[in-house]
Amino acid sequence: MKVDHAGHGGGDRRLLNSIFGAADGSEAETDSTSNMAANEVDGAYALAVGLAANESFVTGKQVDCEEMLAI
Repeated sequence: MKVDHAGHGGGDRRLLNSIFGAADGSEAETDSTSNMAANEVDGAYALAVGLAANESFVTGKQVDCEEMLAI
């Protein structure tokens, strides 16, 4: 994996390349990070972690993310 010290550790460039393709004059990435993408389930888990953290800040108690996601 290449180390990139640009914005967000190079994540900005990788994100833009994954959406719009490689910029003019640059090559498409082919390393393991180029195939990483989040889906709606990943987004729900990320949201649950943030909501649980906020709830924990308010209550001072531990929050169970799995319980929060149970429907």
